[in-house]
Amino acid sequence: MRWVAGLIWLILLGFAMLMPGEKFPEIHAFDFQDKLIHTVLFFILSFIWAGVRLKEQKPNWLLFSLLVVLPSILFEIGQYWIPNRSLDLWDLVFNQIGVWAGLLGYFKISSKVFRLD
Repeated sequence: MRWVAGLIWLILLGFAMLMPGEKFPEIHAFDFQDKLIHTVLFFILSFIWAGVRLKEQKPNWLLFSLLVVLPSILFEIGQYWIPNRSLDLWDLVFNQIGVWAGLLGYFKISSKVFRLD
């Protein structure tokens, strides 16, 4: 069932990333808040899919890449054609930081939760 959560999050993330910029409220709490948001959104996506794909004996890294890494790249490129959005390479960097932090976070948490000491 966790894959359903991953798919739903991926779809919601796609809508949010490809929505015209004027649809978002103008809130400026601190510098780099946009980068933090990108990191957190892709951390969640990666964490969910890591739990789905990496429970297998031989994790399917190609599928993980297609479900997590590729969308993070395609969503950012897609923003180039969306009104009041832009292709920002730093956003792409922070997307990837979120992806790999989510993967690392999943391994750290699951190794503590499922430890067999």
